[in-house]
Amino acid sequence: MKFKSVQLKITFLTGMFLFLIVLALVVYSVISLREESFELAKSRALGSARENATKIQVEIEVALNSARTMAHSLTVAGDNSNEVGLTREMVNKVLIAVLERNDSFLGTYTLWEPNVFDGKDSEFADTEGHDATGRFIPYWTRGNGGAVVEALAGYEDITEDELGGRAGDYYLIPRETKNEAIIDPFVYSVQGKDTLLTSLVVPVLSQNRFYGIAGVDIALDFLQKQADELNLYDKTARMLLLSHKGIIAGVTGRSEMIGKLLKEHETHPENQKLILDAIKSKNEIVFIDEKEDLLKVQVPIFIGKTTTNWAVQIAIPTEKVFEDANAIMVRQIVIGMLLILIGIAVLWWISRSIARPLREATGTLSEIAEKGDFSLRIRSEQVDEIGQMSQSVNDLMTALQNAIGDLNKVFGAVASGDLSMRVTADFKGDLAKVKEASNESIEQLGQVFNQVRLTSLEVNNGAEELAGSAQALASGNSEQAASLEEVSSSMSEVSGQAKTNSENALQAQQLSNETMNVVERGDAQMSEMLKSMDQINSTSSDISKIIKAIDEIAFQTNLLALNAAVEAARAGKYGKGFAVVAEEVRNLAARSAEAAKTTTDLIENSVKEVERGVDNAQKTDEVLKEISTSVTKINNMVGEISSGSTEQQSGIEEINKGLTQVNNVVQQNSSISEETASASEELSGQSTNLQHLISKFKTSQSQTDLVQTQHKLPEKEDTTIQKAKVPHVKMITLDDDSFGKY
Repeated sequence: MKFKSVQLKITFLTGMFLFLIVLALVVYSVISLREESFELAKSRALGSARENATKIQVEIEVALNSARTMAHSLTVAGDNSNEVGLTREMVNKVLIAVLERNDSFLGTYTLWEPNVFDGKDSEFADTEGHDATGRFIPYWTRGNGGAVVEALAGYEDITEDELGGRAGDYYLIPRETKNEAIIDPFVYSVQGKDTLLTSLVVPVLSQNRFYGIAGVDIALDFLQKQADELNLYDKTARMLLLSHKGIIAGVTGRSEMIGKLLKEHETHPENQKLILDAIKSKNEIVFIDEKEDLLKVQVPIFIGKTTTNWAVQIAIPTEKVFEDANAIMVRQIVIGMLLILIGIAVLWWISRSIARPLREATGTLSEIAEKGDFSLRIRSEQVDEIGQMSQSVNDLMTALQNAIGDLNKVFGAVASGDLSMRVTADFKGDLAKVKEASNESIEQLGQVFNQVRLTSLEVNNGAEELAGSAQALASGNSEQAASLEEVSSSMSEVSGQAKTNSENALQAQQLSNETMNVVERGDAQMSEMLKSMDQINSTSSDISKIIKAIDEIAFQTNLLALNAAVEAARAGKYGKGFAVVAEEVRNLAARSAEAAKTTTDLIENSVKEVERGVDNAQKTDEVLKEISTSVTKINNMVGEISSGSTEQQSGIEEINKGLTQVNNVVQQNSSISEETASASEELSGQSTNLQHLISKFKTSQSQTDLVQTQHKLPEKEDTTIQKAKVPHVKMITLDDDSFGKY
């Protein structure tokens, strides 16, 4: 951006700098406040979530401890139930007592494997608290007149819902894992009324053998109540309670969502995955839900020894998180803008006091530039840098005025033809350089005019001499052209002979290449033969190993036959037949050993012959390689001869071209010489006119000196002498780098 006013430039640039500083401070403050607000909100949300998770854990642990106590008590009803005498009636009394002593329990129950509790399942089939199997499966709940019992249902139901849960998980999971379990919230009919509850189940184990379960059901209405009581950020925060599989157990202000899946509350798939992964990995998470503009924190709820933990999630609107920070930001922006406006006003007043004398000085300088009057001066009463600048400009105008006056006098004299006047005033610095340059220029100009006078005289005499030299040059060019024609004819004959040599060398190279190919094929064939000999040698060695193995087998067979004969002798008459067979086996082993020895001798002789053949083949291969090396050298030498012949022929052709060009140049020189003679006569006339024009200028050199200089010029010699003094014409030298350039 270009400014036409220093006042505006100072105000604008300083104001922009002030604005950027205030903006940076405001932005830094806002970012810091927002970060602190976020950290505070995250800390408060995590603290509240952990507190609520602890409350829920304590509430559920009470029921789990009761189930754990019942399971431990019922362990005696396993292998040694007959000794203790624990009956179904006694267990039912225990279940009723636990239910009545804990108002928060919805039901208590136990479930045993078939015929494990007392072996009397068939006697209790279809009785109160039993189903058709007669298994001990009482489920005690509260009724109007006291505890009410009914048979547990669906405990073997493996039908899976969309989350992979089974209706019988409250029994199947402890049986499969032999560990405590908390079941995801489910709807179960209690005394004919559908109720959302969860089961806390502990397996009955004895020596790691599963006998059954003991469990407590609790209604989940306390979770919704706890979610509704959340008071955080003016009750704008919401709590979400989730089971291990993402079933909603409570959500602030939305009781209708209880028992539904997470996806019906959280509609964004990426958030669903993040939440469920955190539950399964038992991690705390903090994230911003940008689509709903919420800060969300989630902490796990660990329940006993179960592996299916639950989770508490708290969501806070981000507008509440940054509410205080936004209010402070607005106040800071307003204060910053006021400070900027005040600063700009002060800067405007300061820059005006600086710019006023500068504007006055600029006006004076503009007037000097417009009128060319260096007598004008800047008026300034200030003693600061601006006043000093004005005085310096006035001094500069005075120096320029004096210098320009002297230069005008000198150059006025030059314009009238007087080159003898010089600048004599005393100047300094660059003006002194201008003075010296002007005087030196005029001096040089006078010397040039004097030199031109002398040169014009010499040009006149030289032109006459040039005409005679041109005639002599034309005659020499004619003689040179005749000699060149003879040389060109000789070079044509040499070119034909070189072409014949090149063709013969090319044929020799082709024959050498064919010989080289034959040698290479022989070398390759010998290499293949060597490989075959090596394979034969290797095969012979393998056969030798096989024969050795056969010999060892024959030895072992003979040894076995001896052992068999010994055993047959011990057997007496019962071993006679076996002894005959052993003798025959020994005979066969001996014959096999003899045959293996004979074969070994033959193989060894064959191996020696193969080794001699391999040595001979290797020597033959070495001879072929030497032949190949020699043929290669010959082929290279023939190639070099062929290449040299080709280059020689090319060189001769280039020489012919060069001679042709030289002949053309000689012809051109002849015609140019004639033109030069006529031009020299015209040059003599022009030099006479030049002497007449220069004589009008007056220089510092006296006329006497000029006359003396003219008398010193050499007199004109006769034509005969001029021809004798014609300088030797420089011959055109042709080398490898000059072909085609002349």
